[in-house]
Amino acid sequence: MGKVEIKIRKKILTPDNLQQYRNYPALLKQHARHKRFKRALRIFLYSLALTAFVLSLIFISVWKIMLDENRHPAGIQSGQLKYVKIKGSITDTLALELLSNEATDSLYIVTYKGINGRPDDVFKFPKDAYSNGKTTYRYIEEKKISVNKHDYIIKKYLYDVAHPANRVYYFYCPEFAILIFASSWHENYYLHDIGNSKNNETINGIIEAIKADPEFNYW
Repeated sequence: MGKVEIKIRKKILTPDNLQQYRNYPALLKQHARHKRFKRALRIFLYSLALTAFVLSLIFISVWKIMLDENRHPAGIQSGQLKYVKIKGSITDTLALELLSNEATDSLYIVTYKGINGRPDDVFKFPKDAYSNGKTTYRYIEEKKISVNKHDYIIKKYLYDVAHPANRVYYFYCPEFAILIFASSWHENYYLHDIGNSKNNETINGIIEAIKADPEFNYW
């Protein structure tokens, strides 16, 4: 028997090695348990992260809904509003009953009573470009107009539909609701009377200022 073989046999037959090989099945089971534990821990952590992500999305959605439901008055709240309807050379009047004029953190919400049995008309105007996409009404731009030493912010919106022939522009002032409905087929409505002579003069001054600004009043 060679010296190398004798040394190997001696090494194999030491008490420590015998104990190690005697417990080998137990070591395999322990290793398998350790792998299963790590796999289960990894799955648990991934599931926890996914649950936290879904809950955060739900929380943000609910928070936004709560913000939008937190309405407060914006200017005139109700009344019979009269609009002058102009289509080409034809002029007519249209009376709309304003049911509410409210604001949330991201929207202006204006509701007019439906005419001839129609549902109420609800306009949800984004306060700024960051809120675009919440409704079919898209914020375009805004302009400050001064009348009788008072500044009014006029916001311009587009009813954002695919077909250009059905597009309508709206000029909204929080104090007086919708001042102008302007359609692409040149049928326009201008707010004329809200039942208060002083406010009527202010409204007329604002509308004339809008008409005089070609960069703002295009439609």
